[in-house]
Amino acid sequence: MVDVSRILPVIVVFLTLLACANPAAEYLKKGDACFQQQSWDEAIAEYGKAAELTPEPKVNFKLAQAYNGRGKSYGDNKQWDLAIADFTRALELDPQSAAAAANRGWARCNTQKWDLAIADLNRAIELDPKLAIAYLNRGWAYHEKKQWDLAIADLNKAIESKPEARAYGFRGSAYLGKGQWDLGIADFTRALELEPEVGAAYSGRGYGYLRKGQWDLAVADLTRAIELRPDVATTYYNRGSAYARKDELEPAIADFTMAIELKSDYAVAYNDRGYTYIRTGQWSTAIADLTKAISLDPQLAIAYNNRGRAYAETNQWSLAIPDLTRAIELKPDYSVAFYNRAIAYKKINQYDLALADYKKVVELPSSDPALVELSKQWIKEREQGK
Repeated sequence: MVDVSRILPVIVVFLTLLACANPAAEYLKKGDACFQQQSWDEAIAEYGKAAELTPEPKVNFKLAQAYNGRGKSYGDNKQWDLAIADFTRALELDPQSAAAAANRGWARCNTQKWDLAIADLNRAIELDPKLAIAYLNRGWAYHEKKQWDLAIADLNKAIESKPEARAYGFRGSAYLGKGQWDLGIADFTRALELEPEVGAAYSGRGYGYLRKGQWDLAVADLTRAIELRPDVATTYYNRGSAYARKDELEPAIADFTMAIELKSDYAVAYNDRGYTYIRTGQWSTAIADLTKAISLDPQLAIAYNNRGRAYAETNQWSLAIPDLTRAIELKPDYSVAFYNRAIAYKKINQYDLALADYKKVVELPSSDPALVELSKQWIKEREQGK
């Protein structure tokens, strides 16, 4: 009969020697436990110790996963530089990690490094063509670069794989960028069905309604967007535009003012508030706003046109004509500026110059039909008078 009391110490010694002979396994075991608890620093430390002791590929694979996990945690807390550093380390350890490439692309989107993000997301998609999040984030990057068709193609794939509100929102915005208002509105509606409290979706759909001339629907959506996100200047600006189109000028001015308070260099908001002041007969206030718009954006043709009109309304012809001329220089097919300058030339008895501008209004394909008819009438009267 075998004496167990003699064998047991031998087994213990053997197991102890085995453990000492393979300490990497112990570090891996500890690293796995930390990984499961998402204790990333500890997991990296344990896996790192294992990596120093063994060249086994699985060790680097696990270490890469831990860096990827910690990078995601950094990203969730908006610590983007730390996140990118960890994702980069993960890719060094495991160049075939589609997740790490996709995550670094996501982090670079959040730091507005669009080209670098696209490169990372290309890599992720090459490694895993079914990775929906990579298509979503690459669609986001293309969207921000205003490459609408590429954005839509990627977002289609993301939605096919995983239909979520953010994908519909980006695609809706891309459709708006292409002037496809109905498709944009439909996507924002779908986004709101999935996540009813997303201010950006109300804002996007409201802008779509604005561009379609559905003023009441625009105001309703933009108001809801403001309730959810009261700190977005463009939402106030767009609602102000809708109010202005509804001839509700006081709320329009209030919204343009709020947009300017939130974004002090908002040139078009100064322009639109200035134009609204023109409509209320507040000429000096209008001129001040339009001058500010021009100082912020010297290439803003509409601001020169509007200030020229304000000068004309106050009989400041020597100031009106240069502004209207500058608007035309910046936008050679600007029929309204030609029409306004024609009126100014008439007022100072420069009839030949006025006639040339009226003829230009008639010739331009972009001219408003009402302005064309008024121009034709004056041309006819002028030619008959001669």
